[in-house]
Amino acid sequence: MNNRRLVAGLIATVSFASFLAAQRETVQGVVLLNERPPGARAQQVEVELTTDRGDIAFKTMVNESGEYKFGGLYVGNYKVTARAPGFKPATVRITLVGDSQRQGDTTLYLVEQSELPTINHDGEVISRNALQAPKEARKEVQRGEEAFATGDLEKSKEAAQKALSLYPDYARAWYLRARISEREGRRQEAVAEYETVLARDPDFYPAYGHLSELYRTLAIPGELKRVADEWRKLQPLHAVPYYYAAVARYETGDYAASLREAEAAYRLPHDSLPHLLLVLANCHIKLRNPDAAAVYLVEFLSQQPDDPLAGQAKDTLEQLRQLPRE
Repeated sequence: MNNRRLVAGLIATVSFASFLAAQRETVQGVVLLNERPPGARAQQVEVELTTDRGDIAFKTMVNESGEYKFGGLYVGNYKVTARAPGFKPATVRITLVGDSQRQGDTTLYLVEQSELPTINHDGEVISRNALQAPKEARKEVQRGEEAFATGDLEKSKEAAQKALSLYPDYARAWYLRARISEREGRRQEAVAEYETVLARDPDFYPAYGHLSELYRTLAIPGELKRVADEWRKLQPLHAVPYYYAAVARYETGDYAASLREAEAAYRLPHDSLPHLLLVLANCHIKLRNPDAAAVYLVEFLSQQPDDPLAGQAKDTLEQLRQLPRE
């Protein structure tokens, strides 16, 4: 989807009230057990919030979806720690900067203490597919990833191919090949390779993001919708698959469904979806709710003043304000 289309179309105006400077802040997020909501284990999952100095502490339990919330907080630095019997504790650090804005991720991942070592060098949980990989194949992929990080694509290709010769179903090696193809501008090949990753290992979550973005830029909304829907089933508490589902539905003209998906993404913790606000604004424009559209444009401009689309968003907002009220 061409993001520049997200600021097209105008129909009315809106007034926007700012928040008081002394407004108390809220921290809310999600705790996942082995990448899944806790469900019946929810009452065993404790979340503790402390100041960065450790002088104030609050505790709460999550609901069945793993969601937690702390309110009445001042701006400042905090730590959030989650604990559950049989799982390794996890901690994140966040900063509340005011006006309901924060820095840092509030999703915590707990991994069972009894599991076999399943953490790769990036700190991500390794799937069963990766655990079946021969030691030499794992070494080749790591060598290839290191070469990729330094820009040595030829060395990275060679390592990925060696890994696949040792273990043809190795999803991590296919993922490395897809990253190389994408870096070299061979997008169609990258699409096929990311699809291979997910065919070999549906739980290889990073591939969903790359594949969704490729289908978006290639303007294939049907495939984008399919991938986003599959991704959302596996990670129902992550905002990104909802965002891509919203983009896909917007492109097919289903603006009401797009708005529902975008609102779901907006409610979940997210730090890297600046154009979600533009999707929300455009959906409201299409659904003839310009007041809501203007609110999201104001929020976008306050958060992303240097974004390449900020100029167009500003022009759109100005035109909304100049249109006569009914």
